[in-house]
Amino acid sequence: MKKITLLLFVFALGPAVEVANADFTFGNPTNLGPAVNSFIEDGSPDISADGLTLYFDSYYRPGGLGRWDIWMTTKMEDGDWGTAVPLPPPVNSEFGDSGPCISSDGLSLYFASDRQGTYGSYDIWVTNRQALSDPWGEPINLGQTVNSEAYDNHPSISTDGLTLYFDSRRLGVSGGSDIFVTTRATTNDPWGETVKLWPTISMRNLDSSPDISSDGLALFFDIRIAVRDIWVTTRRTADDDWGTPVNLKPPVNTVYDDTDPSICVDGSMLYFASYRPGGIGRQDLWRVPIEPVVDLNGDGIVDSADMDIMVDHWGENYPLCDIGPMPWGDGIVDDQDRIVLSQYLLTYPGTLAYWKLDETEGDIAYDSAGENNAVVFGEPLWQPEGGMVGGALEFDGIDDYLSTSSFTWSANDSSFSVFVWIKGGLPRQVIISQKDYADWLGAD
Repeated sequence: MKKITLLLFVFALGPAVEVANADFTFGNPTNLGPAVNSFIEDGSPDISADGLTLYFDSYYRPGGLGRWDIWMTTKMEDGDWGTAVPLPPPVNSEFGDSGPCISSDGLSLYFASDRQGTYGSYDIWVTNRQALSDPWGEPINLGQTVNSEAYDNHPSISTDGLTLYFDSRRLGVSGGSDIFVTTRATTNDPWGETVKLWPTISMRNLDSSPDISSDGLALFFDIRIAVRDIWVTTRRTADDDWGTPVNLKPPVNTVYDDTDPSICVDGSMLYFASYRPGGIGRQDLWRVPIEPVVDLNGDGIVDSADMDIMVDHWGENYPLCDIGPMPWGDGIVDDQDRIVLSQYLLTYPGTLAYWKLDETEGDIAYDSAGENNAVVFGEPLWQPEGGMVGGALEFDGIDDYLSTSSFTWSANDSSFSVFVWIKGGLPRQVIISQKDYADWLGAD
């Protein structure tokens, strides 16, 4: 009988990891540097879906056309950001143009402007292009269904292009400004009625600069109480109500104004603007990495014990294990969390060997952690994108296997962990063995 076995495994030892009293922890914020920031004010960053282009606005920056202008910078091959440049007309104008938001396909750019044709002090506009290499078209005002006779700014478009968040100072807001949302059935339909996110989101303060995550389950924004701080609210599904907003606290927030959040697609990096010390000008653009707490039992090792904790709480609303999808989970422990944990199991510092199994052919499975390559025996089929995380091999269940002479182990040695993802198989079949099955682990 043929069986299909998808393998993706690693031997790991146990260096320590940082443990925080939360499901996620922030790294150290870093300034985007003088190629991006100016000596005046730079704000409203918005990162493209591929992470290679950053749009933002800047106030009276040399080289611009108006008061506020929209600028962009692209990531170079060395990973640094290139010198920022202003978008040419018709996007930028002699008027104020600010609050850019790029669509997930990169073909629509939403922004705010007080140019001619605006209903209020600032309106939401959109400019489109047919291809990424094409110039931007003439901006289009989103109309009076969306815009008001007051100030409307900081648009954030959902991944599917059907939901638009923004802040507004229109009549009836609870504080200086509130967050509003409008939807449409398809990208060819007009925008529907604009609704205030009340009462969960509106904090009876200055609520502004919303940014929706790529999965639509986390909404970042800022609130001015004493100073402007960045907050986040989450929900389990797109049909659920938003939860109680949470202040991100230090190191993201400081005693200075911290504002204009923009979360990257995979939830691993947050871009924002801040007046904190250490910048180039008054308000600069910064970014901070977001890391899930994956050492679930706090023993300093990311291993099978952490996976066991996750399995014990499978299907529950258990915040400790709710680490996926990034950045703040979805309210249930499931495959999304297992995938996040697996990525840390397989790439953890101290790993002795890591076979990704993402080759397309050949008789060698290369070790990504060192030089412990494995030899492929039989005629298994390479599945470079078929694994739980990365690649896999399809075995026939008869004479297909991998072999490496790099490791020996006995009961007197210190322990180590082996992680294997398997699909299919039969009870009591061997997963890993040593010395012609003298020591082996079977599948029950």
